Amino acid sequence: MREFQCTLIRHGKTAGNRERRYMGGRTDEPLLPEERQFLQKKKAPEVTHVFVSPMTRCVETAEILFPRHELILVPEFREMDFGVAEYRNHEEMNGLDWYQRFIDTNGESGFPEGETLQEFSRRVISGGGRLGDLTGDIALVVHGGTIMALMDDWSDPH
Repeated sequence: MREFQCTLIRHGKTAGNRERRYMGGRTDEPLLPEERQFLQKKKAPEVTHVFVSPMTRCVETAEILFPRHELILVPEFREMDFGVAEYRNHEEMNGLDWYQRFIDTNGESGFPEGETLQEFSRRVISGGGRLGDLTGDIALVVHGGTIMALMDDWSDPH
């Protein structure tokens, strides 16, 4: 088994993040201007390859942190599809049966017209298969849910 360093980076903040909205694979928002300025002051790790979700917030974050790297877009690394909950927040859904079911099952049930946690994890893990044949250290600029799915798959014990 090949050893390498993998740095996991969650994308910078967007307007929807600031409003605590469920922003999945359907909402493609740019970074907030102040977030761009914040990221420009950060020092990125030295890596050979940068893998990125194709969503604008991830691509912009990666372009700021790794301006001299070719970005490798991985469609499977998009955030979970939140279905009818997309771009809604807790206050807007509180009291709805399907939202309470999502909360009660720790996200396992998924949202209507969206992905279940199992479907999402399978998709993300299949994208993680692209990492296996490369040499050198890597960075992934992705979503919080994507990071959780990969960490669950890579951890031992889970």
